[in-house]
Amino acid sequence: MRHFAYAALLLTSLTSCATIDDDDADEDLGDIGDGKADSFGIVDRASTIAPGHTRQFTFHANAAFRIAITQPNTEVADRPNLSATLTEPSAAIDKLTAGTEPSYVFSGDIGSGKFKLVIKNTGTKTANIVLNVRPQGGFGALPDPNADLYPDVAWQPGAIATWPTTYPIFNNPGCGKTCTQAQQTEMGARSVMIKMLVSAIHEVSDGGIVRVSNYNISGSATAKPVVDALVWAMQTKHATVRIVMDDAQNIAGSKTTWLAQNGADVRFLNGLTYSSGVGIMHSKIVTVDDKVVFTGSNNFSGSGFITNEENSVMLRSPANTTRITSFICDIDKMFDIGVEAGKPQLSDAARKTALLALDQCNGSDVWFPPTGMTANGTSITFDHVTEAINNAKRSISIAPDMMANPALVYAIIARAKKAKTAGDAFSVKLVLDASEEALGNPAFGDCLEVSAQKHDLDMQVRYWRGNPDIFQLDHHKFMLIDEDDPTGATLYNGSANYSSRAMQYSFENVTRYASDHREIVDAFTGRFAKMFGAAQAKADLAVAAPSCPLGASSL
Repeated sequence: MRHFAYAALLLTSLTSCATIDDDDADEDLGDIGDGKADSFGIVDRASTIAPGHTRQFTFHANAAFRIAITQPNTEVADRPNLSATLTEPSAAIDKLTAGTEPSYVFSGDIGSGKFKLVIKNTGTKTANIVLNVRPQGGFGALPDPNADLYPDVAWQPGAIATWPTTYPIFNNPGCGKTCTQAQQTEMGARSVMIKMLVSAIHEVSDGGIVRVSNYNISGSATAKPVVDALVWAMQTKHATVRIVMDDAQNIAGSKTTWLAQNGADVRFLNGLTYSSGVGIMHSKIVTVDDKVVFTGSNNFSGSGFITNEENSVMLRSPANTTRITSFICDIDKMFDIGVEAGKPQLSDAARKTALLALDQCNGSDVWFPPTGMTANGTSITFDHVTEAINNAKRSISIAPDMMANPALVYAIIARAKKAKTAGDAFSVKLVLDASEEALGNPAFGDCLEVSAQKHDLDMQVRYWRGNPDIFQLDHHKFMLIDEDDPTGATLYNGSANYSSRAMQYSFENVTRYASDHREIVDAFTGRFAKMFGAAQAKADLAVAAPSCPLGASSL
């Protein structure tokens, strides 16, 4: 299954409109910062470029950064194509992918000296651009989350006490969408996700507790270091290992059953029953005592740990104690709902009291489907996600694996239409998985493109297709709201697909990260930019993608 504020004078200087008209005119934008609380970067720098002309910008950086060149105030059909290059302090030149809105994530050696960004208007109409350069740092000695490649085999994350309070982990195998089985095997020893999980589990207190919930634990050699760490915790630290797993793993040969037979406390769980079937247990969480939580999209598998587009956000106490407490509550309440190995699932009626108890785990920024459904038939998580869509001011960017909830599609279209009617710039970008499994689901994501063409809305859908031979997926489930707003950018991330089954009937989690976790939001913004740049339009896919199943009149 499937880097806070500059002085007001400086910020004003960075957001004012350029008036330089000569080719190759050089404008210095200063120091963009290091991604910590005092560095917004270059924010909404407006400029005009005549056809065939260029603009040059220079700046200093102290951390990785993301470049976004957009044309939000120009109708989609009237936006000229742009080309851009970034010259590093070392004199190396990086070419941005040409297009109407080029973007780039720099994660190389910062060095010393200036970066130079050259933007050329290769079209026939004037380009009214908005430039954002956002630092993506603040993670101490841990690797750049958006690096092109994992750190060397010898790298280790160190003790939990040395980690930053938050850290996003992405898979960076260096082979993009075409990873082979051999590359997956080779990169297993370099996976940041595996190493940080193992390191955290090894710090469980004597007699402490490691909690795990997931859709599956693979029996592969890739997942073995994590499984071995769980066994070590039980045997050496006398720790409790509490596992909640989907009921599909309640079989004799599963690794979860094996762990139950070797000392782990295991419960299996399915979701709520509804008219078209049954939900699943899909929430992906690991907690170690009350010290740390990992939560995101990845299963315990080779592709999940290494080659998929995946994420796991690490939150450390005491700064994130409130959130960690919610995740601990969720696993414990799901454990109470589940059944032991070999036993059948209970009906929803028989487990109603336990289901209702799950609702108390929700926090102000953490929600756990299917909470709300048993009490009143309403998904608390769905309400928060739709509220975020309805209140978005300038943009929505989503990487949801699949878009299989028509109500969410209608909400996105309605928000884009409302912005257009008001004369406000508003963009929507969507990156969908293009595996056979994902393409077999209703193509509600395609409905955004149908509506965009019908109403001239700035909505773009792209498809990310990995190597089907190793079941390589875009497996994220995140949404960015107003990503270039320095104080308002917000991330919604977790295990829940953007489907009715996930948000209403399955056991899932969704967490909101805002200005108090801006480094996390910025890292995900960078990740989305990389994914969108690597993904393809529907017409360019090598396989057929289904069309919007909704009537055009409803869009």
